[in-house]
Amino acid sequence: ISGLATIDIVPMRAVGSSFTLGDDRYVPIFDVNNVFQEQGSLTWTRGTHNIKTGASLIRRQLNYYQNTFGLAYFRFTQDELTDLENFLKGTPDEIQRQINPKRQYFRFWEPALYVQDDWHAKSWLTLNLGLRWDHFSPITAAQGERSNFDPVLAAACTPSDCNPFRVGATAGVKSYWTNFEPRFGFAVTPRAGFVVRGGFGMSRYAQDYASGSMNLYNPPFVPLNLDCFPQTGTGASACPAGSGKLFQGAPPVTIPVINNQLPGTVGAHATDYPQAYIMQWNTTIQKQFGANVVSVGYVGQVARHLQYAPNINIPPPSQAGPGVYNPRVFAGVMPNLASINYYTATGASEYNAAQLSFERRYAKGLTANVNYTFARNLTNISDGGTTGAATVGGILPN
Repeated sequence: ISGLATIDIVPMRAVGSSFTLGDDRYVPIFDVNNVFQEQGSLTWTRGTHNIKTGASLIRRQLNYYQNTFGLAYFRFTQDELTDLENFLKGTPDEIQRQINPKRQYFRFWEPALYVQDDWHAKSWLTLNLGLRWDHFSPITAAQGERSNFDPVLAAACTPSDCNPFRVGATAGVKSYWTNFEPRFGFAVTPRAGFVVRGGFGMSRYAQDYASGSMNLYNPPFVPLNLDCFPQTGTGASACPAGSGKLFQGAPPVTIPVINNQLPGTVGAHATDYPQAYIMQWNTTIQKQFGANVVSVGYVGQVARHLQYAPNINIPPPSQAGPGVYNPRVFAGVMPNLASINYYTATGASEYNAAQLSFERRYAKGLTANVNYTFARNLTNISDGGTTGAATVGGILPN
């Protein structure tokens, strides 16, 4: 029945049947994504130059709102003899409700400029020269409702006065305006049947919108939760006053107080979070022997500022012996906090490869292609694949 709270009648054992009335969980839901894009380009050819320039502007909107049990959830499961009786009397065994009072309206700006020149400098030499500029704005809350756990503020807290959250539209995450990306390429043909090609390029990428940069749902903008049991062993209700019966409807929920007793986990994102970039370069030498072509090449790639999210609240290793554990890092000021995945831009990777190729182009009814690559890849953010990765204190070694 749409529009009603969720009502479950489920026997404790297999005897009997069960049924549900009302809306299921995770309603209502509001999820609207918009992308607005404007772009333009200009091409100018003069002599041996072919120049292209352009600009683009992307505006992204991510509007999201959802409650787990916004209309409340009433459960009747005491036993197979009294569950239906309790339903008829309107006395549930458990009541749950979650309300998200803040709607997540995120905004992103992505302007870009570029210029490129394809220059036929000589009959045997072609150059490609380019430069691009990108800006990726931090994820911004349209209503300024983001909250970021700051480990520096947490370390300076006292147990009686602790509020380690940066609140605002960007939650303290900085903007970077110097994202220049050069591009260069060349092709040299010193004589017939012999070619040398190479190039270098740099590209930057926006934050991962689906990761920790989006998950800054910290106090005071967290969903409000209530889970109470109207029927207790003493006969007294554990629910707020004026609730606990089906006819009384959904019980009220309270806003949690920001103090050192906050439970569970929190979202944490480094305020210094530059955009990830990749630099790629390659060189290839090709020589033709009749219908056969032999290629020898080298490919390299370096990536920096990749996303890495270590748990910064893990207990440090103990030297006291087996069975003795140190407290979590922030246990002194916020003892109930568990894992804190701190999203940073400290990941890195490197890739180098030698490539050898033999190609027999179609001749006399035969064509063939043989390739060999010898490569090495190093990174400090790998998940270890199927064999696992060595970790120390939850942090992957470089």
